[in-house]
Amino acid sequence: METSDKGGIQWRGLRLLEWLELLELLELLELLELLQLSGLWLLKEHGLGLLHLQSLGRLQEKGLQLLGLLELLELLQLLELLELLQLLELLELLELLQLLGLLELLELLQLLGLLELLELLQLLGLLELLELLELLQLLELLQLLRLGQLQLLGEVRLLLLQHLLARLLLPR
Repeated sequence: METSDKGGIQWRGLRLLEWLELLELLELLELLELLQLSGLWLLKEHGLGLLHLQSLGRLQEKGLQLLGLLELLELLQLLELLELLQLLELLELLELLQLLGLLELLELLQLLGLLELLELLQLLGLLELLELLELLQLLELLQLLRLGQLQLLGEVRLLLLQHLLARLLLPR
């Protein structure tokens, strides 16, 4: 892999560490929230009066707001994690293709503008990809043979033309 790829992997690793730290913080927040809720339950059970219950209602509202923020954070975290997993899957696929020697062919297909074919290859899966690549190699071979035949025909025509010119130019 190239140096830029290694830097990208290191960056993704750091991002993953950040997410792990965020997960730990969220777990601490959830623990604090559970402690707060159990404390509220104890206050309700011991009946500390209407004033306390009103302040408990405000605390519960704030707790619900906190829960909304936590849900949003969890959703964002899941989205980031999914993106990270997709990036890692792409990296693994690229490394596998490099090992199989197929990356050059895929780059060639991209250069030829066959992006739809690449999308199709993604949908088909790796085994079918290999079969399709074998078919492409056969097609390539057939094209080379056809080019060779055209070249051979051109050489035969050139020989015939030379022979005719020689006959015309030679004195009888």
